Amino acid sequence: MTTQLEIDWPLHRNSDDMGLPPNIDWTAKAARAVGRDITAGKHGGNPESVAAYRRARDSMPESRAEVLAKIKASGRRGLTCKECAEVMGVEMHAISGRITELKAAGLILPNGERRDGGAALVANGDT
Repeated sequence: MTTQLEIDWPLHRNSDDMGLPPNIDWTAKAARAVGRDITAGKHGGNPESVAAYRRARDSMPESRAEVLAKIKASGRRGLTCKECAEVMGVEMHAISGRITELKAAGLILPNGERRDGGAALVANGDT
């Protein structure tokens, strides 16, 4: 039986497949970050932001997976939000929420470097 989380968070079930640390329940971590507007606290329910979230909601699973893949492909060097947006050919605001969700899920984290004012992010396990 497929759960809603599996539909919303299309990641490999086996953390080894993604080079992530084993023995961590990534599905449970992802569940806390999925299905809600992760930036609601920042925009405080601003009507334009709420509407933007609703418009973007359907494409979020693919966008999260693509952001994670780009960051993972960058290895230990990592990518800043700006660099990831450039690699994907989108504006930073189009992926910053996905980066926040991936951080909240524990799938990406800062590698300790800052470039052009932003923290370089790596896939958890690539530090």
